[in-house]
Amino acid sequence: MEPDTVIIRYGEIFLKSDWVRKSFTSSLINNIKTTLVGIGIDCKVHMKRHRIFLIPDQTEKAAYASSRVFGVKSASPAISCEPDDEAIFLAAESLFKNAKGSFCVRARRHKSHPVSSMEIESGLGARICERFKNRVDLKKPDTVVGVEVTPEKAY
Repeated sequence: MEPDTVIIRYGEIFLKSDWVRKSFTSSLINNIKTTLVGIGIDCKVHMKRHRIFLIPDQTEKAAYASSRVFGVKSASPAISCEPDDEAIFLAAESLFKNAKGSFCVRARRHKSHPVSSMEIESGLGARICERFKNRVDLKKPDTVVGVEVTPEKAY
């Protein structure tokens, strides 16, 4: 599996009033689109819960270019999959196969997801440990496996 989505995280825009937040996020999305069009990347954009999701034709290049836009805190390439344990493990496994050293799992989930964030972290961590034999380090890991679960998809 290859990354097919870019997750954009932005700073303190979510603290603003509704009107200001909508205006700022709209400007941020326009700036991201302008940047990507300027380097020849076509993408679809949608928002969910304080995140901007890009579905570009060149994921790595789009993530790097987006991360350079003013107001973007981080841009991460991700694999989208179904929000179930097996699909999440297969996606994490395909990204993790070349990782060296210690790791940790950090998960965020929508409240409608039946499994807690801690359960996702420990379950996925145990499977990665078993499969790859890497050491877990929750304080200073060499690799962080990030999981975001929405009602429709997991990343």
